[in-house]
Amino acid sequence: MEEGKNIPLIIMLSAGSIISIACIVYKFTLLHTLILVLATLIVFYIIGLIVKKIIVSINHDAEDRAALLAQEEYEAKQKELAEQEELAASKMTTMDTDENISLE
Repeated sequence: MEEGKNIPLIIMLSAGSIISIACIVYKFTLLHTLILVLATLIVFYIIGLIVKKIIVSINHDAEDRAALLAQEEYEAKQKELAEQEELAASKMTTMDTDENISLE
């Protein structure tokens, strides 16, 4: 399923319904109403396509940033674990050295 495929349709149909109601209220002739509605539908469909492209682009950027942040957090945790293991190993080496000194 394409991401955001209904955005242009919703924008276009909303604008078309508003224009239709305005034409009824102001008592335009049928020909003028049809021309206005058709022009409105075309223009707002194009606007909807532009809005969809912007929204999808923003969503992809946010997903990329979230993935990068998660990767950085993972690398930081791995580095922290490695430092803790190094510290534990150096403490074990220090303990072994202390035991050897006390045995002599």
